[in-house]
Amino acid sequence: MPAHADWDAAWRALVAVRPGLRLRASGWGRKTQWIDDAPSPIEHLDDDWDGWSDHPALHTLLNPRSQGTTRLLVMNRVAVLCVHHAVADGRGCWRFAADLLAILDGKAPRAAALAPLDADAVRHLDLPAYVEPPADRPTPFGSATKAPGFVWARRRLQPASRLLARLAVGLVGQGRDAGENTVLRIGIPVDLRGHLSQADAMGDGNLTGVAHLDLDPTMESEAVQSAIRGAVDAQHAEAHALAADAVRGYPLWLMRWAGRNAAKSQRATGRYAVSATLSNLGRLPLTLGGAPVEACCLPPYNRGMPLLVTVVGDTHAAHLVAVAPAALGDAGRLDAVLDGMCAGLLAPDEGASLTP
Repeated sequence: MPAHADWDAAWRALVAVRPGLRLRASGWGRKTQWIDDAPSPIEHLDDDWDGWSDHPALHTLLNPRSQGTTRLLVMNRVAVLCVHHAVADGRGCWRFAADLLAILDGKAPRAAALAPLDADAVRHLDLPAYVEPPADRPTPFGSATKAPGFVWARRRLQPASRLLARLAVGLVGQGRDAGENTVLRIGIPVDLRGHLSQADAMGDGNLTGVAHLDLDPTMESEAVQSAIRGAVDAQHAEAHALAADAVRGYPLWLMRWAGRNAAKSQRATGRYAVSATLSNLGRLPLTLGGAPVEACCLPPYNRGMPLLVTVVGDTHAAHLVAVAPAALGDAGRLDAVLDGMCAGLLAPDEGASLTP
């Protein structure tokens, strides 16, 4: 691990040229806007966490009004970069991490402006009508409990073709193994940067839409891969991003209230709009001092989402992280779902600790 002073200098250099790391929410109602503010300082913790077990720091939520939208924790063996999902998506977070490591390697910081809004990136397209999915699908778990917060788990996978499709088959197929024929609705995040100029695509921002697929347990990975490609080509994710823009400007407290009520209703009925969201960020290796850095992406917790999964690859493996509300995934239920989902895909050294 680099020295604390090196981390501090690198963080200062990065936030000086990356406005996405300096944002804070200000104003109320439709006058709410992001303002350029000082970023949160680094927090240095004398902690030997290895990045595989749970840690209290991961359960501290970011408050975009009072605390800003970023947080960097540096421990003895692991660094944790937290970015609010309202201002950056998975690829945006990864770019922050890559640039931070590059500065630690002595390279000049790479400047970038704020990217256009996701809706602005697709507004010029001839898009299909977006239909909000009804809350009519089950989760991969059993009935909900009253456990608060979230649980998460991590796996190291072998690189494989059609990886996202194979994970979807492993997830949906568990109903078939139990003698059920349950269709799950899977959300597939899609990067919208391809619709922007190269300069805008390099900017900081959340530029992801979501396509929804209803997957039958009898489908094999080839059919699922075709369904994913068809949804991407049909620009379902672009239509989703444009439709989501309709709520921009509503008071945050109102959206939070509506979201909590919807989640409460879904837990009571056991039926959700989306059974699980599977995000494959692709192969995005990180290095420091010429050596590979093992890293993963912990997706944001959302009480209305039964399961969120991210996969990101380095030079040796793919790292999967899954998050679920504790009300659905506690008592080993999340691990049981991942065991079925990742069957045949685990890397031989899955579960090993990070090299200090």
